[in-house]
Amino acid sequence: MLIFFCYSLVFFFSILGFIFHQKYLLLLLLSLEFLMLGLLMILLIYLMNSFSDTCVFLCFLVIMVIESVMGLNLLILVIRFHGNDYFFSFNLLMC
Repeated sequence: MLIFFCYSLVFFFSILGFIFHQKYLLLLLLSLEFLMLGLLMILLIYLMNSFSDTCVFLCFLVIMVIESVMGLNLLILVIRFHGNDYFFSFNLLMC
């Protein structure tokens, strides 16, 4: 139960990091990855306690890796085309 509480705190603090650190795109991506890691551990604890199949855990892990690769790709493209990763310097109306 203590482990579940610790990972719930990880999830909560990653949400706070996502809300309060919105200046750089890299910090947003790191916060999202931290959030997914907390969810992954909570899912693992739940699946181990309910003696369920761990196929859901592996599918979530694959989706988490794909999401992180797409985020890094987006970060590299933004830095290459804009020169920085300031989140507020992006103009969404410019094509």
